[in-house]
Amino acid sequence: MARPFAVIGLTFLTALWTFGNTGEGVAIVCAGVFAVLTVVSLSVKKLRKTIVFPCSFAAVLASCVSFITAAETSVKPLQELDGQTVTIAAHMTDLPKYTDAYTIYIVKTDSVDGRPMSFPMNVYCEDNSANLSDLLAFRSTIRVGSTASAYVRDGLQIIPHKETLRSRMLGIRQYVVQTLSRALPGTTGAVLCAMLTGNSDDIPTEHYVRMRNSGILHLFSVSGFHLSVFSLALLKFLEKRKVPRVMSSVSAGVLVLFFTLVTGCAKPTIRAAIMLLVMLLGRCFFRRADALNSLGLSVLLLCLADPMCASDVGLLLSVLGLLSILIIAPVMDRCEKKLRFGLLRIVVSAMLISSAVGLVTLPVSLLLFGSVSLVAPLVNACILPAAECAMILAALGVLFSAWHPLLFLQKAVFLIAGLLSKYCVAVSDFFGGLRFSSMETPFDAAGIWIAGVLVLLAVSLLLTMPKRRKLMLTASVAAASLVLSGAYCLYSENGNVRITVLDAGNATSVLVQSDGETALIGSANAYRLRQYTDDLQLFLLPCLQATESADAVSVVRKIPTAKVIVPQRAVQTLPLFLDADPVVTTTCRETVGRVQLDYFYEKDASAVRLTMYGRSMLLLFAPGAQVQKQPLTRLSSDILFTRNDLPLGLSADDFGLTIVSCDAARSVVLPRAENILLTAGRGDIQLTVSREGLIHIERSAELA
Repeated sequence: MARPFAVIGLTFLTALWTFGNTGEGVAIVCAGVFAVLTVVSLSVKKLRKTIVFPCSFAAVLASCVSFITAAETSVKPLQELDGQTVTIAAHMTDLPKYTDAYTIYIVKTDSVDGRPMSFPMNVYCEDNSANLSDLLAFRSTIRVGSTASAYVRDGLQIIPHKETLRSRMLGIRQYVVQTLSRALPGTTGAVLCAMLTGNSDDIPTEHYVRMRNSGILHLFSVSGFHLSVFSLALLKFLEKRKVPRVMSSVSAGVLVLFFTLVTGCAKPTIRAAIMLLVMLLGRCFFRRADALNSLGLSVLLLCLADPMCASDVGLLLSVLGLLSILIIAPVMDRCEKKLRFGLLRIVVSAMLISSAVGLVTLPVSLLLFGSVSLVAPLVNACILPAAECAMILAALGVLFSAWHPLLFLQKAVFLIAGLLSKYCVAVSDFFGGLRFSSMETPFDAAGIWIAGVLVLLAVSLLLTMPKRRKLMLTASVAAASLVLSGAYCLYSENGNVRITVLDAGNATSVLVQSDGETALIGSANAYRLRQYTDDLQLFLLPCLQATESADAVSVVRKIPTAKVIVPQRAVQTLPLFLDADPVVTTTCRETVGRVQLDYFYEKDASAVRLTMYGRSMLLLFAPGAQVQKQPLTRLSSDILFTRNDLPLGLSADDFGLTIVSCDAARSVVLPRAENILLTAGRGDIQLTVSREGLIHIERSAELA
């Protein structure tokens, strides 16, 4: 077997991904099955000679053991903390994020109630005085969703600590962000900052959406593209200066390690760093590293260090993207030999790479994101060369700003980098704004298509016809099934109403989508909200509590909103009048697509009732949930949403479904019943109401 690491590493990753989506029970069964298969493959001479089968079976067996061990030692102890109030000591692993209401510290725990325990979590706190090297200690209730989180209202203890390598790297990253923000304020600097550090939070929503439609968000996920740009640029520079091979390779390796540490050591970055270091090591000894073997080795090391890394979407897309590039490499070589004109060769190569990556990552994109860009090959061909130059110039500008003798070059370098960034934004805005720039496919369509393609591939192996004809037949039928399944699902969902109850803890956040129109009831984190929508036709702030109005300003600033409604002009709503023109009313009726929204507000009785296709949903807000003041017609609803425990006088048996944004551990009167769903720390809940009035419940994991 010429490529053992490729077979073992990719098999290991695939098996871990499968177990992560099927559960520990499947891993236990597979452990027994593949233990037998491993023994058989080593016993049978023909199988043993191929080496492929024993290595593959052994890799699956090892992944079973790794997954079960990680589940028992890491995942289950963390899940047991859900809802518990504990004392935590932690250190920061990323730059804090700041909102108008609180600071989000991204930390990794050192101990829980005095016991050594390490897991990542987000800490929401009103105190923003912690330095990057400080240790944090607090007592709070842990909520475990896709990641652990805690809200610390007071009692955050900041413990000064000496600087470590980690805090120094975070300090450098913070310096990069601040320097770019000062030199190039606005969208231009935000895009360059995202390219260098991976932080895209400051990119305005309208530009971010068009970049997503254009298929260039990979520029903001630091991985092989970024590391290759900087390391290869340094290699070429040193080669022209006649620097010895070993010295130039070591210098490039140091740059790879430095860039990986500064950008936060994300899984895709580590994968790319390992591959590049293997390549540079081979270059030192006049050996050429095999790309597939290097890929397999990097994936294997990652999976051994963290078996749960297979659930990292960035890593999956990174691995699949590199596989597609390796597959298309022979075609690119032939094109480069035929095309003599340099610019044309660059454009064609970029289009081929983008097309190959798009095709190979298409199943993952459809399943995870439900959409695919149709203009990505063309946009990437136009943008990638400019993006490479912009990243290098931006990095040089930051370097010049830190080195006083070269400070005079800073403005010129940033000027060129800013122009290139503006060019990238303009191209993505143009193509991403086209009506058919991207295609959204429902989950059902993606599932039907992928299942159909797998069946076709299995059937094609049994057909007795030439290989090329098999491939053409399979590709044709697969394309036809994609079109038909997409058309069927789009037709079946036409007119449906989607209601998403966001996991906002002990707060209100309900998103209503119908016929292309969207309404938000209650405030929500704008960064999470834009995962669901690009704009809002209506934003209703139902009451004046701080938990409801905390994120309201960030919503109207970051997401285009046509109409804002507030109950009063008060201290809590005053900032909205600076960024929007809110309508002040205590009762109104609005229409969102095919949904009728009735709003009623009093000090002790605040509610919204949604009506669609003969179904109704009642939203009660606390304080102000005195049901005695609500009309009886409202109380006879199919679905009830309440911000806290069920108000006195109401029973869950009176409704077909009750959704509560409060965890059961904090509930006093909330009974445990099958028709009650809790959102706090447990993920978003999506409801779909069809034209026939049928209600479908789909719980989705929290979006990062």
